[in-house]
This record gives sequence, C-alpha cells and structure tokens, in this order.
Amino acid sequence: MLVEPEQICDDEIVRLRREMQRTKYDTDGEASETLTEPDTDTEEQLKELGMVWVGCYLLGLRPQPAVPEKGWVAGKGPLENMPIDLVLCTRSFAKSHDIKLRNPHVRFNFFRDSKGLYVMGCSRSPSAQLTVNGDAATQPYHLNQHNMKIQLDKLEYQF
Repeated sequence: MLVEPEQICDDEIVRLRREMQRTKYDTDGEASETLTEPDTDTEEQLKELGMVWVGCYLLGLRPQPAVPEKGWVAGKGPLENMPIDLVLCTRSFAKSHDIKLRNPHVRFNFFRDSKGLYVMGCSRSPSAQLTVNGDAATQPYHLNQHNMKIQLDKLEYQF
C-alpha cells in the first residue's frame, strides 16, 4: 500500500461527518438538530472534520498467494493461523471504526479456462459484504472493465 505522507482535507468527508454530527436520534427515533449551522463552523474545524489519508494498493502478482489454489486472500489482520495476502486494515482499526470485515473476506484469482481475473467473497456471513459496481457479488465477479468500484462494507476501492 502506498500512502501519502500527510492527510488531506476531503470536502465529501466534511459533509458526511457534519451530517453525522448534526443529526442525533432521540429515544423516539425522531431526528433533532444538535449542532450549530455550517456557517458558524470555523475553517479549522471544517478542515479537522475532513482530514483523511489518501493512498492506494498496488495489486501485483508477486509474491505468490499463500495458498495458490485459492488465490490472493484479503481481509483484516494479521492473524497467526490464517494467511492473509492483502491486509485491508488491522483488526483494531476495523473494531474502532465499525468496519465489518471477515477473515478472510474476499479473494482474487484467475479463472482456469478464460484466464480472467475475478473477485469473490470468502465468507457466507451476511456481514461479509462485497459489492462490485453496486452489485452484490455472491458469485465470482469478473474484473474485466476499465474502472470498477469494489466495496467491502465501509471500505471502497477503485479498481
């Protein structure tokens, strides 16, 4: 994984976090406004709300997966008894941000007949969400388009 040396402020994250903070549900389930309006936020507060790390994974074919028949396994880690080839986040990070990843969560591999690359879920748990371009990927999903969005619960990747 390649990550920029500093966090950047993302306007969409500012908007999302402001909405999450502004709306609080009471015991009746009714929404109530709890924060000041956006125009009263200082620029420093807005910047702090939107700070995110920017980076990318480079999906390479080296090294070989730990279990070649299964392909490259991705999930949270590390785990001593289960090889994870691509660690998406640590277990503590997933817990603190309520990210529902399983171990293993997904795997990447090639179809034997067509040699096309695919992704598929490794767990039958309902919490092990995998969507590609907004479609639930319950079967091996061909990764054969120029730009595809892979989403694993709250984690989203442009492939």
